[in-house]
Amino acid sequence: MKTVFACLAVLLLGASASSGSAQIAKQVIDLNTLLQSATQRYDSNTISKLITDDYTLVNGSGRVWDRDAFLKDIVDRSAVWMANDPSEVSVRSYNGDCAILIGLLHIKYRQNGKVHDLLARYTDVWVKNGGQWQYASGQASVYKRL
Repeated sequence: MKTVFACLAVLLLGASASSGSAQIAKQVIDLNTLLQSATQRYDSNTISKLITDDYTLVNGSGRVWDRDAFLKDIVDRSAVWMANDPSEVSVRSYNGDCAILIGLLHIKYRQNGKVHDLLARYTDVWVKNGGQWQYASGQASVYKRL
């Protein structure tokens, strides 16, 4: 009988942990969707609240951007957005305060009269900061040009 109770306890704890992981995944995926939407709207105010003070991005060409460079790029309207749509998004969480998001991003924009249409594979690190999830670091690589 003790074995049955021990097994039930393990199953319940596992269900609780996976439920917590699912909740974290949903929160981070929702924030990622908001981030991508805000990017397409040139909304640096929303993005500045979503990223950490020490935010770093490695873009598809290998350039490293800090928070200020990233926010400056967000408001640059020389690129006219046509799509900035995430898909194939998955999240792994660690200790309830760190999450790694991996996804595919369809990026389509017009710049200098030329349309750029591509898929990028990206990895983002989200951390819980002051009780709120924030985007701390990211890296993107061009997967395919369409």
